[in-house]
Amino acid sequence: MDKRPEILIVDDSKTNRAVLRGIFKQNYELVEAEDGEIAIQVLESHPDIALILLDINMPRMNGYELLAYLQQDSQLSNIPVVIDTEFGDEESELKALKLGAMDFLTKPYNPEIVLHRVQNVMAKLQLEQQHTEQRMNEKQIKELRYQAEHDLMTGIYQRETFYTKTVAMLHANTDIKYMLIQWDIERFKVINDLYGTDVGDAVLIGIARTFDDIVLGIGTYGRLTADNFVCCVPKDRISVEQLLKQFEKSFCRLQLNYQISLYAGVYDIHNIEVPIDQMCDRACLALRTIKGNYMKHYAMYDNKLRETMLEEQYIVSEMQSALEEHQFDIYLQPIYNIASEQVVSAEALVRWHHPDKGMIMPGLFIPLFERNGFITKLDAYVWERTCQYLKKRKTEGKKEIPISVNVSRMNLYNPNFCEDMIALLQKYHLDARALKLEITESAYIDNARQLLETMGKLQEYGFKILTDDFGSGYSSLNMLKDVPADILKIDMKFIDDLEHSDRAGNILTSVIRMAKWLDMSVVAEGVETKRQFEFLRSIECDDVQGYYFSRPLPIDQFEALVD
Repeated sequence: MDKRPEILIVDDSKTNRAVLRGIFKQNYELVEAEDGEIAIQVLESHPDIALILLDINMPRMNGYELLAYLQQDSQLSNIPVVIDTEFGDEESELKALKLGAMDFLTKPYNPEIVLHRVQNVMAKLQLEQQHTEQRMNEKQIKELRYQAEHDLMTGIYQRETFYTKTVAMLHANTDIKYMLIQWDIERFKVINDLYGTDVGDAVLIGIARTFDDIVLGIGTYGRLTADNFVCCVPKDRISVEQLLKQFEKSFCRLQLNYQISLYAGVYDIHNIEVPIDQMCDRACLALRTIKGNYMKHYAMYDNKLRETMLEEQYIVSEMQSALEEHQFDIYLQPIYNIASEQVVSAEALVRWHHPDKGMIMPGLFIPLFERNGFITKLDAYVWERTCQYLKKRKTEGKKEIPISVNVSRMNLYNPNFCEDMIALLQKYHLDARALKLEITESAYIDNARQLLETMGKLQEYGFKILTDDFGSGYSSLNMLKDVPADILKIDMKFIDDLEHSDRAGNILTSVIRMAKWLDMSVVAEGVETKRQFEFLRSIECDDVQGYYFSRPLPIDQFEALVD
């Protein structure tokens, strides 16, 4: 049973209170007070009072004083007050209205009129409360909808809302030619590491405000992930160059001593029936072709990229079964000592022998696996096969030839990486010096602290660490200074330039000298000519790897070579 509304009768006359009690007792719960002060005490102990019937003329605290008191309290001021007055006392009524009274009861009382007046006040109050609740609910729903549709940091559309709004815009404006542009900040993590997340957030917000200034009203835009944005704009109203210039201005306002590079992939929309997520994928594919290219900041999607995308989709669909069916083979490229011209080591490389496609070269699948994370499974497969081969040679009593394996940077995010590598050696009863680990320079750029911690644990166990592709990044000297690697492996681009540039030779000579001072041995990879080999011998490089001596070999051919 629902609780009946509660009315407070405030009147110093017992007779008046008795009459009012008789009128309201069937429909309401009643509480009484003889004057304003007692009424205040009653209100403190009865928080659910729905209405007050108030006499004006009372001792100690009269009706006007109680009305003034109620108006000063944020909670009590919401309780409706009906004034009890003498017939024709207009002056009292006006004063009470100014103090917040809602209606009046005149003496002598007409029970039917009194009851209906109070019921009308209660109904009006209930209706106002319902409207207030409805407005509050509508406001809450609106806020929840906004939160669901917008990225909370930047205030622009999130992924799904961008998709929906863009599809609607394209279908509503079929006579306009649009382009979809996906944006990415180069090495955004470095900004957060150098300047803190507050500055990183300011960069993202600056991009969003640039969209607000330029694209609002003519196109759609949103934030896809951390530092990935997207917009869809009319081709004849705005250009990629315009947006890039405006983004640069917003970055300049931050006054950072750091060059923020923004890259864009552009997809011209010829068919609005193409699913919007596929449009974004194609723009992203174009973007990938220029990541890290400081001379070019945007690229267009074309049919060649489409063929590449289809090829990548095929590779992704086949990769797991290829691993399970051992379609990946280990090839070993010998590493020669310059002085003795004998094989002293080798690098394990992977080749994919597909039953239908034939040989799929690493340049096609390795970058893709690094992007989608499958590289960690392939790395583990290569490490296992390499250890099996090392164990086989050991069991057969053959000469030990250390083999280096590549460690992709994604493996460094595995907190159990060191333990997994140690367990692998113990599984095949191998010494740590049998398996060398090649870590790329980019791994240092992306996650220096974790790289150094991991290297320290591995070296403590006995692993030899090689820095692979040295010279391919822009922080090479920092890496040389900070990373305590055992062997420096110089990127083949240095070797390529030896034929045409004296400066390349001077730089290479200096790098090798610095490595010697740091007690690091040096391997030069990509050696293809006798001139390159002789130059490396003259500057006291330790070891070489490349087609001048041998291409990567299947294991049986490598065995024949070294044995």
